[in-house]
Amino acid sequence: MTSHACPVPRPRLPFLLRLHLRVSRGIYRAYVGLQAVLTGFWLGILGRDCLPLLDQLIYDECQVFDTEQWNRRGFFEWEKVALERYFAGCKRLLVGGAGGGREILALLRQFTFITLRKSRSPGAAGSRLPSGLLRDGAVWTRAGHCR
Repeated sequence: MTSHACPVPRPRLPFLLRLHLRVSRGIYRAYVGLQAVLTGFWLGILGRDCLPLLDQLIYDECQVFDTEQWNRRGFFEWEKVALERYFAGCKRLLVGGAGGGREILALLRQFTFITLRKSRSPGAAGSRLPSGLLRDGAVWTRAGHCR
């Protein structure tokens, strides 16, 4: 199995090592696929009244979303590519919803005017930001400055 990411040819691996790598990749892909099916199934079964509680449980379990380091890390690479591809010429952007905080702070670095109402519901835009990073009803005129 050749890798397109690595331009340097590597020596042929021993059979058992190749077998191990293929089996490990296969098990991982099966796990990811099964997880996607189960997630889709349960999201359909649980209904709208359980989804906010599910969001709250997931965010509470993973404490990384509450840290300032996480929220200030900026966009993921795919998010940067999407913004550059579809919104490169935009000076203003209306965001109907965003994640728990990281996305909002990253948007504030790039766009001139953003009006935000921080929601109290779990998983809503800005709800996971540490206190003091955003204020309700804030109109941001420059990155990092609130008036």
